[in-house]
Amino acid sequence: MIPKKLSDITLDDIQRLKTEQVREGKTIEYKSEFPSTKKNSDKISFLKGISALANTSGGDFILGVQAPNGIPTDIQGIEIANVDGEILKLEGIIKNGCEPHIVGYDIKDIQVRDDNYVIIIRIQQSWNAPHRVKDHSKFYGRNSAGKYDLDVSELRLAFTLSEQVSDRIRNFQADRIAKVYGDETPVPLMEGGKLLIHIMPISAFTTQNRIDIGTFVHNRETSLPTIRGDGWNSMLNIDGVISYSKNAYTLLFRNGIIEAIDVQKEKSIASVAYERDILKIVPRYLNILSELEIQPPFYLFISMVGIKDYQLAVNQAYLWGEKNAVDRDILQLPEIVIDSFDFNPEKVFKESFDMIWNAFGFSHSLNYDDNGNWQGQR
Repeated sequence: MIPKKLSDITLDDIQRLKTEQVREGKTIEYKSEFPSTKKNSDKISFLKGISALANTSGGDFILGVQAPNGIPTDIQGIEIANVDGEILKLEGIIKNGCEPHIVGYDIKDIQVRDDNYVIIIRIQQSWNAPHRVKDHSKFYGRNSAGKYDLDVSELRLAFTLSEQVSDRIRNFQADRIAKVYGDETPVPLMEGGKLLIHIMPISAFTTQNRIDIGTFVHNRETSLPTIRGDGWNSMLNIDGVISYSKNAYTLLFRNGIIEAIDVQKEKSIASVAYERDILKIVPRYLNILSELEIQPPFYLFISMVGIKDYQLAVNQAYLWGEKNAVDRDILQLPEIVIDSFDFNPEKVFKESFDMIWNAFGFSHSLNYDDNGNWQGQR
């Protein structure tokens, strides 16, 4: 892997691979051309390389480099008339070509000359490995000598590690909910039910990467936004950096996890406002993670704590009978997996919003029209 953030890599870094004779290894593979969309063997060969990196330590798959015997000899690039279109094709091959889907990757194009480009596909070590090429029986890993078939013990280990990551994510969320429920928050909050959002990068549980919190605070003109973006103060603590007011806070952990809490002061939940707030704030949080070079996938959780006997404040014209009070103190919704920064929040959150309305006795969120578009109640 080129030892730089993907966004910082330049043509000089690619040329250096040739001058320094950087051989293919555990975290780097070269190809001179794009995989043909017409030749199935080309796609399989390409996907073997992508899945092998995902199944082991991650790394860079670099297209447009001549490398006989694994050593770069020419950085000629690939002639591409529409680079964005070709990248979309690559994304389609990766998305549809492996099972389970590989989601932890990013792609960068670097112009060599005129219409010639080198394409870097940076693959993250996968949280849901092992992956294999669809309709292909073998699983691949990668070491210093290149691709190889994973043996039974390696496959067993990969499956076990995948389960452990999922368990760690859910255990972390359960622990944080318990602390909030017990008023063990990093800043004191007003009394009342609480809306919680947790955004958890998979990398927080699979790597030791840490955010330089001091640099983050120094380089940002404003603090982290709270869910409703009202007035806030900021401070550092052992976990990371916090923006807060008397009824909300956002905590950015040093490993990239974001925890946001908003107090619902009345004995009711504003049925339009809380959905609108989530739809607006989550993309802002993901933009911060993107600036920090923290890549998808992300686990996202929505929870409500301390809300027993709360009601959902709904426009009277839409009420179906009596308003119902929620029958429990904690609503903990299933996780949402966000595998790209380019996603539609209204579509992604609809099922979760419907479940919250279910908890208050409604069949679905009334903020969506018949075509599944969020519009708020009219």
